[in-house]
Amino acid sequence: MTISDADARPRAVLGYLPDGTTNLVFADAQGTSRAVVGVEPDGSTHALFSDRAGKIRTLVGVGADGVPSVSVLNENQGGGSPEAP
Repeated sequence: MTISDADARPRAVLGYLPDGTTNLVFADAQGTSRAVVGVEPDGSTHALFSDRAGKIRTLVGVGADGVPSVSVLNENQGGGSPEAP
């Protein structure tokens, strides 16, 4: 399911990936994925927040074992854009 803005640019996508992950991805006006909330097949959860360049800067999650985690990354540590469903 895709929600688009007035210019028909996708801004939010709810989807199911082949590995069984369900994600809700939010994009900025340029189409860069900026926030992702999801549930993995094992029941773990995640929320990822990216900078304007699409690098992941903050990760929050709860593992399948119930252990929470929070990571804050500087511009040199951030990973690539979160995958959109």
